[in-house]
Amino acid sequence: MIVIGCDIARFGTDKSAVAIRDGNTIVHLEKWGKQDTMTTAGRIMILAKKWKANRIHVDVIGIGAGVVDRLREQGFDAVGVNFGAGTDRTDKSGEVEMLNVRAAAWWGMRERLMEDKIALPIDDELTGDLVAPRYGYTSSGKLKVESKDDIRKRLGRSPDAGDAVVLAYYEGESGITMLDYLRGKYEQRGEEMPGELAGETEAEAEDKAACWFCGEEYDAGLEKCPACGTEKRQ
Repeated sequence: MIVIGCDIARFGTDKSAVAIRDGNTIVHLEKWGKQDTMTTAGRIMILAKKWKANRIHVDVIGIGAGVVDRLREQGFDAVGVNFGAGTDRTDKSGEVEMLNVRAAAWWGMRERLMEDKIALPIDDELTGDLVAPRYGYTSSGKLKVESKDDIRKRLGRSPDAGDAVVLAYYEGESGITMLDYLRGKYEQRGEEMPGELAGETEAEAEDKAACWFCGEEYDAGLEKCPACGTEKRQ
């Protein structure tokens, strides 16, 4: 199975990074900067066609939501991964709980590296990205991973390639809450989310989901999207 992991940037100092995984091997890694989201989506489409990708995982927080929209519109199986969402994932032993999807994805990558089950390209920046995050525990005993902003402050750059590779290997939760989806849409347009939306509580947001295929909002308890009939990803 060929999966593409995408970490999206726009005009700042961060770079958009794309990692293509074929089975357990990263076969291609590409980075670029200072391009708008439509150009970035177009470049991802070209890569997806060239490598005959089965699925595209995109960090959906912020401007990534717009890229997911465009890829889906063009018929690609694009999945928005919300690193900030909660998860029931644990480490391999089943004893250590994860704070969120970011912790689950990065710790899962660490376990794969320790087991020597994957093959990565020779890339000094990628190596630096993958060893950069610091780990810790919350007061409730859940494992947490250093935030991207904190890593950027410490290293002087963002671990974009590392995030793309982690996204390419991650096989966990792929849904996003409607609140996060809307936040990303407004940020993409450079607008502030209306107060009535921004004031929605996290508890209310957790009761909603956005279909990974058509983007329709529906009750998170349903197994299929009522709009298009697509089954919810587990």
